[in-house]
Amino acid sequence: MTKTLTNYQIVEILRKLNSPESFLHSQTKYPVSFLWKVNGNIKKLSAINDRIAEEEQRINGEYSTEERAITDEHGVRIKEEYQEGFVKEKTELFSIENNIEIDTLAFADIEHLEFSPAEFGSLEFMLDDGCDIIE
Repeated sequence: MTKTLTNYQIVEILRKLNSPESFLHSQTKYPVSFLWKVNGNIKKLSAINDRIAEEEQRINGEYSTEERAITDEHGVRIKEEYQEGFVKEKTELFSIENNIEIDTLAFADIEHLEFSPAEFGSLEFMLDDGCDIIE
């Protein structure tokens, strides 16, 4: 299923999946078919995340010059007159939408599995839009 995710959503999904609280770091044994879908989606999102990181690094480098930034004991700070442009570029980067073919999960695929709320939250992007979940 094709899903539209912003760059920000992709970064957050991967952050959740890579956190120590993620089901990926648990001792629980999950079905191979479930892990296959999860790992495939992680690879797709990671490729986009690499592009996001490259562009963010370019923006940071552009604004971390001697002309546009101050370096002090607190690190590098963008000069006030350049902050608006810096924020605008970062906001634009993280607002970009991506149409991604996601291997989705039906509720029936996971209802017998046990997840903490945080673990389940990291999977929400994979749930089939047709899932009958009580909200």
